[in-house]
Amino acid sequence: MYLPPVQREASESGLSRFEFRLLAFVILSFSYEIPLVYITSMYKANPYLFDVSSISLILYWVFRGRFRGWTLSMKNSMVAPWVAIVATFTWATVVSGVWLPLDKFQFSVWYLGTYFQGLLVLLIFLAAPITEHDKRKLMWVVLLGGTWCSFVAILQVFGIVGTARTIPKGWEIAIEGNGIVSTLGPAYFHAGFFSVITTLVGVALFGASRGAARWLAAALAVMCAVPATVAGTRAAFLALVIGVGVVVFNSREYRKSIGMWIFALLFVVTVNLFYAGSLTKYRTSEKFGPGQYQEEATSRIQGIFPQIWMELKEHPVMVLAGGGFYVVPIGDRWRVGYGIHNLFLLPLEQGGIGALLASFWFWWRLGTCLGRRRPNPTESALDVHMRGALFGYFVALMVVGWAGGHFWMKAGTEHLNSYLILMLGFALTETGRGSMEPTTKREKFTSPFLEQEASPISEL
Repeated sequence: MYLPPVQREASESGLSRFEFRLLAFVILSFSYEIPLVYITSMYKANPYLFDVSSISLILYWVFRGRFRGWTLSMKNSMVAPWVAIVATFTWATVVSGVWLPLDKFQFSVWYLGTYFQGLLVLLIFLAAPITEHDKRKLMWVVLLGGTWCSFVAILQVFGIVGTARTIPKGWEIAIEGNGIVSTLGPAYFHAGFFSVITTLVGVALFGASRGAARWLAAALAVMCAVPATVAGTRAAFLALVIGVGVVVFNSREYRKSIGMWIFALLFVVTVNLFYAGSLTKYRTSEKFGPGQYQEEATSRIQGIFPQIWMELKEHPVMVLAGGGFYVVPIGDRWRVGYGIHNLFLLPLEQGGIGALLASFWFWWRLGTCLGRRRPNPTESALDVHMRGALFGYFVALMVVGWAGGHFWMKAGTEHLNSYLILMLGFALTETGRGSMEPTTKREKFTSPFLEQEASPISEL
């Protein structure tokens, strides 16, 4: 029998208690991106908590999971194009090994290994028999991970906890140079973009819950928004505003919901309170004179195509295999672990025309699947809420990506790319149990994108 969206939960979990805890550990491991121990001069090559959780997940799948029906597949809509991207990056790394010095080629191999690590974790995670009940609990885990990072960021804002990061060579990055970093990598935009996606997952839980759980999700979602506001990254702050705005205004049901407008008010008030004295505000206003910030943003976007053209002239092989996978020679020096400030052209720079085409396939597939107006028969209402929230992130990424490529692995992002890929795949995981046709007016299906009657979203 069909149940109202908020009440429609699985009677039994598809995951065992250990399996659920293992997946929760994988998700939470992204919330602490500081090396567990320094054993190498390559900062990112030191072991992280995500390395421990991913090895644990892989070992469980090898010795137990695959015998319990955890079958790797490409049924999830975004997996095939992402596999294609990693394949083209592999080709670029092989070609880079032909001409890069060995001491530089090791960086290319490490970055490729990180992409493979994220891909393998994604495939195993999506192979797990996640039911609607499991998915709801895992979304709460995502929200709690974001809350933890936000709590540390707030302590850093008030000077209770330091913001410095010490890397093996003794360099120290302080607050004025790097912003609020929370428990994540040594770059402020890591905390900012991590904050955006956890906030949007909180919005999805707010829309899909009732009673005390609904308002707990609202409070934690607002708290998760703090790092994107104070970290010092203008792109993440803009992505936060765009993402939440798309989720709220893209749905007539949300626009009619008194509860959603109360949430929006709390969100705006909290963001403004923290933004007022933040490094983000300084970097968008006081650091620049009248109009200078807009000029800087415009010049960065306009300068992308001359930069990529210059690199193409210097390295014609870049068309076929990139200019050196994450190791690009610029004049008499090497640019390691960095890339062009553009979401769409960075694959061309790193992997050539094949990576560029694969990435366009990936963006097209994400946009069409996350933003579709009607649910699949195998989707639950919770699935649609989660998908709608991540569609807000996708739209924000398409906007801010013109002046930044932080979605990809770059200097200071640690495992942010793996986390974003995992969340996008998780959002497209369908946990419905057959036909979604309602039997009564009260049981009409409600989603953030559909205009239906008798929606619990409109309730407080």
